[in-house]
Amino acid sequence: MFKKEGFGRKLSQIRKAHKLSQLDFIAQLANAHKEFSDITQTTLSLWENGKREPSFLRRIAIARFFAAEYEMDEAEQKLMDKTKMIDLGHRPSFYPMAMSGITSVSFSDLTETQRNIVKQGHL
Repeated sequence: MFKKEGFGRKLSQIRKAHKLSQLDFIAQLANAHKEFSDITQTTLSLWENGKREPSFLRRIAIARFFAAEYEMDEAEQKLMDKTKMIDLGHRPSFYPMAMSGITSVSFSDLTETQRNIVKQGHL
């Protein structure tokens, strides 16, 4: 599980466990996410060594890349709660539940109730 604290260390550990060099990882990440097309090996090294930190959205995307969960800290949770309230109509999020983390799940693996909630939000 990824989280903000120790993110770089965890990233390095999981990247190596997947037997990816830094260059291979950067290439695969850039192919998977447009947001990562400008990442260099230097940037990745700075992240892994804790000298710099990727943005919140990039941390989540990296966790998703490895099909791993991301545990939000208190500040990130507050940001998510605030973001859920921002909408063109200034309405709360259409998902009727509190968000406590982000997990990659296939739509087909959701229960019928969960699929209906997602469908309603995208009509």
